[in-house]
Amino acid sequence: NPYPAKTLVGSEKISTRINKVRTAEQFKSPVLGFRNWRVDADEGLLLSSMKATSWQPGVNLANTCEGHSHPVSGCHCGWYAYYRLSQAQNSSYSGILGACAGAGNVELHETGFRSSEVQILALFFQDQELKYKDKILTFSDIENIAARYKVPVFTEQIEFLYYVENISDNIVRM
Repeated sequence: NPYPAKTLVGSEKISTRINKVRTAEQFKSPVLGFRNWRVDADEGLLLSSMKATSWQPGVNLANTCEGHSHPVSGCHCGWYAYYRLSQAQNSSYSGILGACAGAGNVELHETGFRSSEVQILALFFQDQELKYKDKILTFSDIENIAARYKVPVFTEQIEFLYYVENISDNIVRM
């Protein structure tokens, strides 16, 4: 198995094959995730693919939701990400791909996680055609967005994955 179990909290280990949802835990190290964002080129922001929630530069905190901490089973609060880039590439929405680190309270699922805190690490712009309103976005447009988030943008998948894998020893890879 190229993805061995990771030590997350104390001596507890969580295997890479999670068969059921785990309750939210306070992670000492961030969890690596991948996702797809919609682009708001006017504002230079990345938006969640399913909601109009914007991801801000730096650390994003989940909004208060019905007076409970994030995430909570049975509620859709928190920041979502997949464990693998291929899962984000195969998602139903086609936007800008990237890597993020989830931290704080983290709820683990079979294919990804929800967290109370998240930060964008890098963007990956494939040769796809991204549209915003009536405009086709160029690599230069994506570079401007990446600059706002103070993250690199890659056009080659191998370079993107190399960067993400080597960015920090503190990030847990599931």
